[in-house]
Amino acid sequence: MTGRITEVNIPTAIRPALFSAFCRMYGVNKDEIKLSFSEFRNFKEFFTRELKDNSRPFVEPDNNKVICSPSDSTVLACGEVKHDCIRCVKGHNYSVGDLLYGPEFTHIPSKELFPSLKDNTLYYAVLYLSPADLHRYFSPTELLLKERCHILGYLNPVKPEYLLANKVIPRVID
Repeated sequence: MTGRITEVNIPTAIRPALFSAFCRMYGVNKDEIKLSFSEFRNFKEFFTRELKDNSRPFVEPDNNKVICSPSDSTVLACGEVKHDCIRCVKGHNYSVGDLLYGPEFTHIPSKELFPSLKDNTLYYAVLYLSPADLHRYFSPTELLLKERCHILGYLNPVKPEYLLANKVIPRVID
């Protein structure tokens, strides 16, 4: 439903005031936005907006020990995958297979999902994109996305305040 709402076109006359108010409310940096507010027909276009050149410079592009986030976001959790589980949100465990490929892959070991993995060590990071975050991916190199996968089913929200306020209990994989 939220996706459909973000695609509703906004009258041109009110776009600058609406997007400017949104920027103030959520702390969006207006100076790095490439287009003028009147050019965004809806919130979907605004959320996936282009930035001015060099708005997101890579600090150490040649340092292979630096991790670059693929998006504007807050890191909620990160660490090493142990026992084919990810300690994801609020200490709850999720199977790597279930999280990446869906429930039918819940009990498949990581080494079978990733046969090219040399030392059987996987790491994870849980990234939360707020309404203020740019919903666009970044890469330190040329990138061509050839495939994406949408996993059907219930997705637990990751915003900590939502989890606490609504007492959401994520599905736990032992």
